[in-house]
Amino acid sequence: MTPTDPAATPGVEKSEDRPPPPLPRRLLAEAVGTWLLTAVSIAPDVFTASLGISVPDVVKAVTPGMTVALVIYAIGDVSGAHINPAVTAAFALRRAFPWGRVGAYVVAQLVGAVLAALLFRLRFGTAGSLGASRPHVDAGLALATEVILTTVLVSVILNVSTRESLVGPGAALPVGIAIALDGLIAGRLTGASMNPARSLGPVLVSGEWDSVWIYVLGPLLGALLATGITYVVRGAYSASEQEAAKGEP
Repeated sequence: MTPTDPAATPGVEKSEDRPPPPLPRRLLAEAVGTWLLTAVSIAPDVFTASLGISVPDVVKAVTPGMTVALVIYAIGDVSGAHINPAVTAAFALRRAFPWGRVGAYVVAQLVGAVLAALLFRLRFGTAGSLGASRPHVDAGLALATEVILTTVLVSVILNVSTRESLVGPGAALPVGIAIALDGLIAGRLTGASMNPARSLGPVLVSGEWDSVWIYVLGPLLGALLATGITYVVRGAYSASEQEAAKGEP
């Protein structure tokens, strides 16, 4: 059967002809994506504490990467699938994303993370501190670890989005692999959060603020370093990077 050209089909709109998604739709996509990532990330600790179900470390490391890859496939063309304040900040520092949207994106991401933690709080109480990020090494090493892990992750995101649209399968795979590798390497050290929203959500619900500064400062410093590295390697932002960051076809 000969494939049908969407442009030749009445009522079917080509992706490049569609108007950019409105801001509320972008924010909803960011909230839903961050909700899913946070829920998947905190579930193992909650299930272990409340149900006695032991989740292997490899599962804890791989599932967030798989989740982010799926989210990129699902909503990358709506919001850019940042689902991480550090990623949003990095795109803005690259001048590939408007600073005027940064606050709204970060709030949407935090709302998604808080709602995920609230869901578990309603069912399991504060079991496992709702999966709050906690370091298993001293604060200095934990901070350095989160900085390095986020630098790797954000560098992959920025470089891939410069080469091809973030909404494509070519981007979902390397970003998911980067998250999984970071988790496999350093999950036992810090939990490999790399995401202030994912770490703040459980804390805002459980009220356990110990060491949360590490998971806010570390990823933001990592995003700053990744932006500098990308500028040295790639130069200024490209048109494709802007499209990827904004989620525009």
